[in-house]
Amino acid sequence: MDQSRAVNALASYLALAKSVTAPRAAADIITQATSALNTYVFAELLHCQSIQGLQGTQYEGHLRLLELFAWGTLAEYQEKATTLNLPSLSDQQTRKLQLLTLLSSSHRHSFLTYPALLHSLSLSSIRDLEDLVIAAIYEDLLDAKLDPASQRVIVSSASCCRDLRPGSLGGAPPGTEAMDVSNDTATPSTITPQDTIEVMSELTAWRERTQSVTTKLELEIRAVKVAAARRQEAEMARKVAVSEKMAALDREVETRRFGKTKAKARKAGEGMELDDVDEGMEVDARETETARGGFNARGGRKMRARGR
Repeated sequence: MDQSRAVNALASYLALAKSVTAPRAAADIITQATSALNTYVFAELLHCQSIQGLQGTQYEGHLRLLELFAWGTLAEYQEKATTLNLPSLSDQQTRKLQLLTLLSSSHRHSFLTYPALLHSLSLSSIRDLEDLVIAAIYEDLLDAKLDPASQRVIVSSASCCRDLRPGSLGGAPPGTEAMDVSNDTATPSTITPQDTIEVMSELTAWRERTQSVTTKLELEIRAVKVAAARRQEAEMARKVAVSEKMAALDREVETRRFGKTKAKARKAGEGMELDDVDEGMEVDARETETARGGFNARGGRKMRARGR
């Protein structure tokens, strides 16, 4: 998830927090913000004066709860719920804190085992665990895939939608004075072997995720190029097919046109021959009739001569 999207989702609650003064109203804003969709970063809300004003009041537990949503985990909530007098979680808040816990684990490790996740997320079934991972993927919190055969989640990358825990990068906790680096008497921070191990572990996990993302991008680029080449080949084949079809149609049209012309010429020729035959028959008929008429005329004269 783009962090700007998460920040925008918190904007309305920030505006409310800046306008209220009553502790009860500030506590209600915390409940609403931690239950809402797409709210995964809470540092700005945590720094609001009305929210910090909950310290020392009966609603201080809400302030501590918001701190857990900012950088804590579900296990921390369960551990501190009683001692810090934390309010009970709604179903929406429980799911939100499970997603945030999963996100924190994904920042540290590229391979997450099912048993470890079931324990840290307080889930009772693999089906619920896989549904939660799928939800995190669809909400763009993770780029990961399930490996049921090996009982693990393979993380390619994780969103940066989590606030930094105070002191995680050498910073001072809220409400404390920053160290004056110009003071030669200031006590330098101590780096323990465990700190070194944790940093190395985080760097190793980051390197593995980076390599995985790079490999994935290279594969996607290659797939895009192959798809583009195939589309180009298909387009060329289509153009050739269309060209051949048009040529075939042109030949067919020419053939039909030539056939009609030839038929007309043949028909015209047959008509001329029939006219010649008719004219010949008419001439023969006239000649025959003339011959018959002359014979009758001569015969008639002979008969008249005999009568005399």
